[in-house]
Amino acid sequence: MLLSDTLKDKLYILIFYSLWSTGFSFTEKMCRILVKRIAVRVDGVKYALLDPECLFIVSLDYEAPIWNYLKPRREDVFVDIGAHIGKYTLQVAKIVKDEGLVIAIEPNPKTYQILRRNIKLNNFKNIIALNIVAWSCSCKLKLYISHKKSAISSVKFKRNNYIYVHAEALDDILDELKVRCIHWIKIDAEGAEYEILRGMERVLLRWKPRIITAVRKKDMQAIKRFLNKIGYKTISIPISHNPDQIYMYCY
Repeated sequence: MLLSDTLKDKLYILIFYSLWSTGFSFTEKMCRILVKRIAVRVDGVKYALLDPECLFIVSLDYEAPIWNYLKPRREDVFVDIGAHIGKYTLQVAKIVKDEGLVIAIEPNPKTYQILRRNIKLNNFKNIIALNIVAWSCSCKLKLYISHKKSAISSVKFKRNNYIYVHAEALDDILDELKVRCIHWIKIDAEGAEYEILRGMERVLLRWKPRIITAVRKKDMQAIKRFLNKIGYKTISIPISHNPDQIYMYCY
């Protein structure tokens, strides 16, 4: 359930839903302006929003089956790759408490700014937020950006609508941070999941964290082979909002 803490936000949410339901292009533009003024509360966590889609993404109903598998405990360490505005980052930070740690990786600079804002909004001290790309190696990559989403090099929304971003393997990122252990990894990176997994082989072999990852169907067999080779089993999670993508629980 989406709640709000101020009368202003409640009014904005009511206006937003009234406009969004019309489906007109003009009202969609109005919604995109309006939603940036809204802060909502979901299960005790506050979220500032980037765009209208965020209002649905942060709700408990969106990707609800993931929480049947994602079961962090107090003191756990959680890595959120493709953290977006913090849907999972913030909820897990609340669960693991100050004794635990969340490492949130979000490459899109605009989205990252909202992520940082949400961390501050909730006064979390147990989150490290990084504006980089997790990848198979250290390099520079093109991040293609649209008004709705971002993706790493494999997807082009507009020929020239991209920025260069720094990429590092998760193995190296966690070495630099001197992280003691990893219990959970969530990956949702618009088709870059296989390259990201290749860059964390040392982490997977050393700590055997549980993984929840989005997987494009065309990459599923390659990802399964990679994970099976290092001792992981996989289960498909029944989420169907994108017909070209599934989620997998890996343990």
